[in-house]
Amino acid sequence: MARNASFGYKITWKIRDINVYNFPFMGPLKSPEFFIRCDDVTSWRLCLDYDKNNKYLYCVVQRTDEVKSLNELTVAFQLHVRSETQKKEVCSGQFLATLSNRDSQPISLNKVVTVESREGSNSRGIEMCFEFKITIDRNSLSVSNPHLSQFSKDIFDLYYSKKYTDLTLKAKDEFRAEVHRFILEVRWPELLQGKRNAEVIGVDTSKDILETILKYIYCETVEVKCEQLPDLVNLFKNHSLPDMEVKIRNYPYESILMTPMNYVNMSIGYNLEPLKYRDYEPHLKVMPVSNLQVQDLMIMFHVCKQSDGDIDLKAVLRFSDFDYRKPVHVKCDISLQFGEEWKSDRQETRGFTTNDEWILDIHCPMDKCNKLKLEMVLCDGMDDENIEQERCRYIIMHSVPILKDPLKFCDGIFRKLEDSNNRFDVKLIVENDFLLCHRHILAGRSEKFKRMLDGVPVVNNEVAMLTVHDISPEILKMLVNYIYYCDIPSQKLKNPYTATKLMEAAKVFNLHLLEKECADSSQTPS
Repeated sequence: MARNASFGYKITWKIRDINVYNFPFMGPLKSPEFFIRCDDVTSWRLCLDYDKNNKYLYCVVQRTDEVKSLNELTVAFQLHVRSETQKKEVCSGQFLATLSNRDSQPISLNKVVTVESREGSNSRGIEMCFEFKITIDRNSLSVSNPHLSQFSKDIFDLYYSKKYTDLTLKAKDEFRAEVHRFILEVRWPELLQGKRNAEVIGVDTSKDILETILKYIYCETVEVKCEQLPDLVNLFKNHSLPDMEVKIRNYPYESILMTPMNYVNMSIGYNLEPLKYRDYEPHLKVMPVSNLQVQDLMIMFHVCKQSDGDIDLKAVLRFSDFDYRKPVHVKCDISLQFGEEWKSDRQETRGFTTNDEWILDIHCPMDKCNKLKLEMVLCDGMDDENIEQERCRYIIMHSVPILKDPLKFCDGIFRKLEDSNNRFDVKLIVENDFLLCHRHILAGRSEKFKRMLDGVPVVNNEVAMLTVHDISPEILKMLVNYIYYCDIPSQKLKNPYTATKLMEAAKVFNLHLLEKECADSSQTPS
């Protein structure tokens, strides 16, 4: 996460072969979506259209995501339109992008079109290149609710811990996933129709697809591989998961954007002389990178001596802080020094779209070779032909996660519990009252409850009895409401006695955010 007060991005959208005389007859042109991370991932696009009534061409900045935790974003922008002969600043300004009011005011392009047409149009029409610089004010962010964020993390951990699972899903390839029945009853009820008491349920799909669905069901997030798209669409349709089917159908699995090409030149040498006399342990060199979407290039050297005395050297390249939305291309010239003369061994290129390692195998004749040199050009993007040009092109063929919305997830699962009998398996007894709960939710959200429940054996489908001491029924109900719904009883916290008691209970049950909320309330004057 950036430490400065804003998030700045520069995006270029290039449109070729547009004839100015066709503007009145064309429909709106929309750029590919581009993604900006500011506490969460937001998505945007530019829209070019013609106002037939007022007869002018205009551009609109549109927000396209549904991230409720970032409802209000203050966006400052500069828009340039560039041709081969000139570059004009069209407009600069700012607007408030919300989930209900997403678009900027129309930005007129009439002056640009007039200038372009005077320059003379050929049979191919004009070429327009929109350079859009966006800055999102960090201070204006509606920061994600920390209680919901913690809730989401706890449920995510619950999926991976497999604690207190009571149902097995079996994929076609015999893969088995241990899950919690009541979560599927709320999130995937069609799967359980007519199988409510089954212990194992077969799902007609592969391991990868099933794991993708379960991550969505538990975590409201998923990463999709392009080759999975047709199978996923059919699967969600067949298994009545309409929300996810819609998201997948509109999935931005390919996006082409023009952008200013940033590049970095790097050179690293390796002295081979000491290897003639002694062995070297593998060692790492870290080279800081500037101007690209990565921080450090890490190069690990591995040395292996052959029986003939020659050396096989492996140079392993990897980036730290890699952002898969911003591919990086590397061209590496490998040279070896023989005596006083440097000779090129070979040139290799590699496009990084994931955080993978790139292994370069180098054979060094030790009786002749003295030094190794790697000369590298690192640049944005994935286009081999453009590696030394002014601009390059992103062709992003891999996935962008469907955005997580913990508020929707919380509502989607637990609000439905009040109206349905979803296999409560724990009865919390307090004084003369009791609460019905779910063992895995209590254990997943509270370390104290986890320790208490670990001592209570699970017997078939019977409800476990757990007596809670040193707490009143009212405070326990508030505690459980917070565990399930992230509810903060703001009105009740105005009572100093209630705030103190709930704070003490939150401390005992390791609900630190609730404890802080109560402490802050008790210090706020009424």
